[in-house]
Amino acid sequence: MDTNEKNRPALFTSGNVLLEEKTHLEAIIASMGDGISIHTPDFTILYQNEASKDMVGDHVGKPCYAAIGGRETVCPRCPLASTFRDGNTCTSARRQGELHLEITASPLRNVAGHIIGGIEITRDITERVRNEQRLHNVREELQAIYDASPDMIFVHDDLGRVLDVNDNMLKNYGFSRNEVRGLSLAELSGAGLTTEMVLEKFAIAVQGLQPDFAWVARRKNGEEFPVEVRLRKLALPAPDNDKKTGVLAIVRDLSERKAAETEVNTPPAKAGGFG
Repeated sequence: MDTNEKNRPALFTSGNVLLEEKTHLEAIIASMGDGISIHTPDFTILYQNEASKDMVGDHVGKPCYAAIGGRETVCPRCPLASTFRDGNTCTSARRQGELHLEITASPLRNVAGHIIGGIEITRDITERVRNEQRLHNVREELQAIYDASPDMIFVHDDLGRVLDVNDNMLKNYGFSRNEVRGLSLAELSGAGLTTEMVLEKFAIAVQGLQPDFAWVARRKNGEEFPVEVRLRKLALPAPDNDKKTGVLAIVRDLSERKAAETEVNTPPAKAGGFG
C-alpha cells in the first residue's frame, strides 16, 4: 500500500471535520440576531445572513450603496469606506426606513495582511434610540418644571459649591448663571451668616435628614431678604457612572409673607379728635 493510500482515511476524516466546522460556523452566523454581510473592496455584497436580509433586504451580488443606500456613489460617512481607507474598525449609525441601525465595519485580510474585503455587523438599535428619545423628553419636561418653579432651586455638591440653579433663582438674586457658579455660600447669605454656618446644615442633609430653616438671602445688589430653606440629600451623576452625594436647596422668598405679618401686627393709627 502506498503512502497516499495510508493517509487517505486521515485526510478523509480531516475533511469531514473541516466541513462540520464550516457548517457549524455558518449555522452560528445565520442564527445571530445581528446582521452580518461580507463585501468586496468595490462594495459588492458577497454574503448576508438572515438577520441582515430582514433588516435591509436581500442584495447579494449588488453594490451596497446602490441596493441599500439608493445612491450612485458610496454613502457619506460609510464605515466600510473608512475601513477600506485606513484598515481600522469603524462604526456609524443610520436610518433605514423606520429602523435605526448601528453598523460596524472591519477589514478582511489575506495571509499577507492585504485587505481583500470587509465585514459589516449591523445591529438594530431602534428600541434603544426610542428609549433615549423618551428619556430626553422626560428630562426636558423635568427641566421645564425645574425652571418654572416659583421657588428658587440650587443644586450643590457636598462641599456647598453651586453646580446648578433654576431660572427663578437667577431672576430673584440678579446673577447670571456663570456668576452664581463661582459664588460662596456666604456671598448668597445675609450679613453675619457664614459659609461654615450653612455647611453645618448641609452636613445634616448629607446624613439623610431633611433640615428646614429660616435664613436671610442676599441679592447681587446687596439687598437682603428673608427666605425659608429646605435641604435634601441628592444623588449626583458622575463620569465613572458612580453616584456622588449632593444637596438640593429649595429656597422660598418670604418677603411678602413677612410684610403681610407686619401689616397685621401693626396697630391702626388713632383717629384725630377735637381739642
